[in-house]
Amino acid sequence: MPGGQRLSGILPRPRQILEFPPLQQKRVDQGYAEGILHPPGSARDPIIKPFPHLKSLVHKSSPLPRRNGVKNYKDEVSKLRREYYRQAVAAAYDRYLLNLKKQAAAAEEEKKRLEKQKKGLNQRLEDRIFTLPTVESFLQTYHPPTANPEVKKAEKLLRQNAQMHRLSQEIKRRARQLIDLHQNAETFIVSIEELNKRIDEEFADNKEFPLVDYSYRALSALVNDRTRPGYGLDEREGIYSTVVRELVGTSFRGRPGFAEVEKALMTEIELDAEKTNAE
Repeated sequence: MPGGQRLSGILPRPRQILEFPPLQQKRVDQGYAEGILHPPGSARDPIIKPFPHLKSLVHKSSPLPRRNGVKNYKDEVSKLRREYYRQAVAAAYDRYLLNLKKQAAAAEEEKKRLEKQKKGLNQRLEDRIFTLPTVESFLQTYHPPTANPEVKKAEKLLRQNAQMHRLSQEIKRRARQLIDLHQNAETFIVSIEELNKRIDEEFADNKEFPLVDYSYRALSALVNDRTRPGYGLDEREGIYSTVVRELVGTSFRGRPGFAEVEKALMTEIELDAEKTNAE
């Protein structure tokens, strides 16, 4: 104590520092009698504080997590997904069992069919064995086929026709190439004078030579450019000239082709024949 003084008297009541008593209190039968007032600030009967149980302490120290609506929705979705997955697996397993049954039934049917077919083959084989003719009877009834002269003549005629057709096609092909070569010969350079003239025309002083990028990338881009005016013209001209040359006969230079020349020659031959017959 300060100043070395000593105090005497009754000690104050100890203050309770715990929320609940550590031990369960015994119920005491103490209090004030009837008709006697109890001092202010006190209770007439002793207050018994409740003794906590273990479950309440655990629940209070570690409460259960509160679940919100999003968590509940996710749990429901997960539950439904697991249920659907279980149903899908069960349905797939049922289909698997059904396919096994169908395969077993099909295998059984195939086995029965093969057995029936084998039985029929054996029966036919037995019938054939018991009904085969003897060698002597076979020799008496066998007549070797004789050569038919009409068949040989027909085969020879077919071979000749095929050969004539191939020869005719080859002659027409060579004639068509000859006509094309004759028409294209107009542009051929066959003399020194024509060569010098062509060189002078190409390398004239007043002739302009545009600078063109002849690289592979530039040429490919130019050919594949769909926006240029002449896109696809070469292909169309090639197809057009081929179709016209095959159907009409006109060559790609606008001159008469093989078909027109052939038609004119045939007409001239027919006119000569009619004139000869008339005379």
